[in-house]
Amino acid sequence: MKVTARAVVVENLMLVTIRDFDLINPRPEGSRIFVSPLNSSYAGQFRITGSSRSSVRVTYLISEDIQEANGNGGIVNARYILSGFALDNQFQSLLYAPTGEFNIQLGAEGSYFLWVGAELDLSRALPGEYFSEFIIELEYI
Repeated sequence: MKVTARAVVVENLMLVTIRDFDLINPRPEGSRIFVSPLNSSYAGQFRITGSSRSSVRVTYLISEDIQEANGNGGIVNARYILSGFALDNQFQSLLYAPTGEFNIQLGAEGSYFLWVGAELDLSRALPGEYFSEFIIELEYI
């Protein structure tokens, strides 16, 4: 009996959180909170690592209504905003159109950095606790 096995090894993409997204400390402006991915210290930061100079599709949740956790009827609308750059330099990062999907090319070292900001509409919020999880997906293209 002869068994032949063949495998193609594809390097995995990794997404590492460098800095958590902070939506507690920014001061509201009227009924909204705005955290810029281009220059705010409150923006979340991620590092994507994979094969050098490979192309990657990034898919993410554009917006969502976040319900108050204890069911008091409060709603916060969140609209997520992303920027990215091949180097760890937030101020030079490029803003992505809010389409929920874009393509990037990893740098020579196989890395790319993303910053996540948001605009929160608090006009329907009531006192309470609001929890959400930002969803982002990566795939080689």
